[in-house]
Amino acid sequence: MVVRGQTFRAADIGVGTNDDAEWLAVLHGLDVARALGATDVLLVGDSRLIVNQASGKSPCRSANLRPHLTAFVAKAEGFERVRLRHVRRGHNLAGIALEAARRGS
Repeated sequence: MVVRGQTFRAADIGVGTNDDAEWLAVLHGLDVARALGATDVLLVGDSRLIVNQASGKSPCRSANLRPHLTAFVAKAEGFERVRLRHVRRGHNLAGIALEAARRGS
C-alpha cells in the first residue's frame, strides 16, 4: 500500500485467493489511514469486484469474502468519509511499483 508516497507493507497475513488479498489490502488501508489520523479516506484499487462490494454497488455473494466486507464496514465507521475508486490494473501505479520492488526490479 502507498500513502502519500510512503510504502506500507503487511507481512504474514496468511493464505487465500486473490480476492482475499485485495480485501486484506483494503482493510490494511483503513488501518494505515487510522494510524495516520486521516478522517477522509480515498482507497484506490484495481479489483472491480472488491471496490464494488466495499462501496455497496454489488452484493457480496461469497460466504468466504463476507467476513472481509463485515470487517470493512466496522473499520470504516470511525471515519468521516471513506470513498473507493477503481482503476485498471495497468493504471495502478502504486501496485506496479510495489510489484517491481517485490521482484527486485
